[in-house]
Amino acid sequence: MSPRPGRITDVIESPLPKERPLDIRDSKEFLDVAHRVREGLREGHSYD
Repeated sequence: MSPRPGRITDVIESPLPKERPLDIRDSKEFLDVAHRVREGLREGHSYD
C-alpha cells in the first residue's frame, strides 16, 4: 500500500487455509506472508 493517497501496490496471495488455528502463526508459510506484507509496507513508505 502506498502512502497518501493510499493505493494498492501489490496483491499477496495467501497459501494458508481458510480455517486458521492460532498456532499457524508459527508456521513458515505464515511467517513468509507476514514478511512479504511488512516489506511491501516498508517500500511504500520510502521517501527516495
